[in-house]
Amino acid sequence: MNWKNIKFFLIILLLVVNIFLAVMLIGRTSIKVYDKEATENISELLSESGIFVDKKFLNIKDKDSKVYACNIESDYSAKIASKLMGEYEEAFATPYGAEFFAKDSFLKIDEDFQFSYSKIGFSLQEPKNDMTDDEVKLLKEKLAKLLGTDFKLISAKKQDSAEYALVMQTFDEKSIENHTLECYFDGDTPVYVDGKWCFLSIDESFSAHTLDSVNILFIEKSALDLSKEKNEVVPQKLTVKDMSICYCSHISLDGSKLYLMPSWRIQWVEDGINDTYYNAVNGEKNIIPNLNIN
Repeated sequence: MNWKNIKFFLIILLLVVNIFLAVMLIGRTSIKVYDKEATENISELLSESGIFVDKKFLNIKDKDSKVYACNIESDYSAKIASKLMGEYEEAFATPYGAEFFAKDSFLKIDEDFQFSYSKIGFSLQEPKNDMTDDEVKLLKEKLAKLLGTDFKLISAKKQDSAEYALVMQTFDEKSIENHTLECYFDGDTPVYVDGKWCFLSIDESFSAHTLDSVNILFIEKSALDLSKEKNEVVPQKLTVKDMSICYCSHISLDGSKLYLMPSWRIQWVEDGINDTYYNAVNGEKNIIPNLNIN
């Protein structure tokens, strides 16, 4: 027996084993999933508080996600007024933003990007009739011209020459859940626009560690348990229909930046239960108004 050949073979064998173990270790750390036993234990603990969830929503562990940001220009309100009104005659500062007046229109803008624009004399009566595919296509073109940013159309109605659209702003193919607008058109002219929107170019980003669905559901569990201890009225059963990542906007304390924070949206099976939103970075609950869709 040739000892040198055996030694060489053993060295090669050890190298192969080490490479195999390294590949397995890298694979496990990169996938970052909860195993079957962990998901079963998690599911049982959540059910003790009345939260029921399919295990497919529990398997992915936390990871890093992108946070996006942009600077808020000092003349932002004036630029939006020019965009919506053309030339305006008067402008006034208010405790929470600014108001602009033109001959035929009025605009109020708050510091949190909430605004309301209307043509003078416009009567708010929501159209009730459905639109054809071609009419919806034309309406989307009007909205794209008006908004200049990505959006998704949630609802569209018409009544004679009047058209109504409920839209939500999107970025990076994800919805910004607290940015919605109600838009009314008379022909091609926007006559009423109300809601929250960002017309700025979002051009900054950085990575942040985000909480996974399990952490978020345990935050929801803790909130439910605390409410029950206080004898508050809470749902006795909550069944997760879907969990997905979206964005919610936040403005810095000094008002100089807007941030798009990755957020978890929880949709429930039970009727009458609004979607729940959590900041995926710090776990705080986001309060999002419920959309009134007829």
